[in-house]
Amino acid sequence: IYKLTVEGKNSIEGLIAIQYLHRDRAVYVHMAESVPHNKGKGKQYIGVGGHLFAIAAQKSLEAGFGGFFFMDAKNLELVHHYQKALGAVWLGIPHEYRMLVEEDTAAKLLSVYTLKEVFHE
Repeated sequence: IYKLTVEGKNSIEGLIAIQYLHRDRAVYVHMAESVPHNKGKGKQYIGVGGHLFAIAAQKSLEAGFGGFFFMDAKNLELVHHYQKALGAVWLGIPHEYRMLVEEDTAAKLLSVYTLKEVFHE
């Protein structure tokens, strides 16, 4: 589980839970969620979701999976949003809203959404 914060602040702006699937050579996104004040119109920060998925892409790259990751969207509205915003591909199997982000698309995400990883002891 990774948290997204604004540099210099401790408040969490979003969370993403991923799993490394070595057999599939991919990262599976179990959950990606922005905090309520970063959703809908009038959100405090734009791009929280994109940054969360960039974390998945980065972790996939670090694991040697080329940036490849996949997820199951919550609904059809999010399927269309992820297609447009992330360039994700809708597979529809084995989960009806299964989506994937291929290596080239992951590289584009990482060129737009910059990340700085900080570890706390």
